[in-house]
Amino acid sequence: MTPQTIESLYTYASNEGAFIPPTYEKKVVYNSINPLAEIYRFHITDLINNYDIQALVMDPVLINIARNYLACEPIFDFPAMWWSTAYLKEPSVEAAQLYHFDMDRIKWLKLFFYLTDVTSENGPHCYIRGSHIPGTKPKELLALGYTRIPDDGLKLYYKPDDFKQVQAKAGAIFAGDTMCFHKGSMIKKGERLVLELQYTSSLFGAVQPKMVVKKSSESFRTFCKKEKRYVSNIHFND
Repeated sequence: MTPQTIESLYTYASNEGAFIPPTYEKKVVYNSINPLAEIYRFHITDLINNYDIQALVMDPVLINIARNYLACEPIFDFPAMWWSTAYLKEPSVEAAQLYHFDMDRIKWLKLFFYLTDVTSENGPHCYIRGSHIPGTKPKELLALGYTRIPDDGLKLYYKPDDFKQVQAKAGAIFAGDTMCFHKGSMIKKGERLVLELQYTSSLFGAVQPKMVVKKSSESFRTFCKKEKRYVSNIHFND
């Protein structure tokens, strides 16, 4: 990710309203001096109408990463972006700060983009190596259902070396199959801004409303007309 894109998205996130728990009813602009919640989530429609995000959605290198992992022509599922803050002093279920695994689609891949420097202090992405492989999750953990699990519950079944963290500078990009056990660490100080792009092999599964594009670059409009399968979850409002 270029420094210009990092700066542009950071500026956007610092000025655009986002939604906060518990109700997610009203947009609030994040204020680092006085955070009002542990997480600020941007709306999918606002994100898909951002020109920088549209450019990333079209990026052939990113698409090829998804294509290679999914072993098919991918569909762009959705973008997500959020601020994580030090508002709470214990891990937040709402902010996905306890281990869990996703069940979004039949098969999917998430690309994460750090838009701030991320250290051990401000919420590195954590995952358990190899836990995305079907049949490897302990039956005792699966018996708990689709729930959040404290670290101690997983340490009974996985070796210390299986617990991994992603600490990196702003602009770092990494891919994750979030069928694995994963979480965002609790923020001890500072904040973390992350952009996520999700790709899928099929839209079967979680019900997601179509993304509505109200403004777009000409190149994005042309791209979408050409790549109909890839953008089948995107609708132009014209």
